[in-house]
Amino acid sequence: MLKGSESVDTLPRVEFPDDVHEEGLRDWENALVEQFVSKIPNFGSFQKTLSLLWGEGEEIVLMPVGKNLFVVQFSNSEARNRILEKGPWHIQNQLLLV
Repeated sequence: MLKGSESVDTLPRVEFPDDVHEEGLRDWENALVEQFVSKIPNFGSFQKTLSLLWGEGEEIVLMPVGKNLFVVQFSNSEARNRILEKGPWHIQNQLLLV
């Protein structure tokens, strides 16, 4: 394993402790990445629609992470899995890749 400022093929590499890695995995284990195939709906409308369709009494958090790229954080794995199993999803007549 590389230490400090060593690199592989001239690309810098940063190491971090295992506990930081594990904490990051826990933070994102119930998240899904989404992208629309074509037109992107209004964000507020998109957020409200997802809460109605996917919330089912549970909190979901929608975060834009890039142009036409979103992350949805669910409160538990059952909620996340339900969304994966029920697709495909269309929001405002636009196909949403999950």
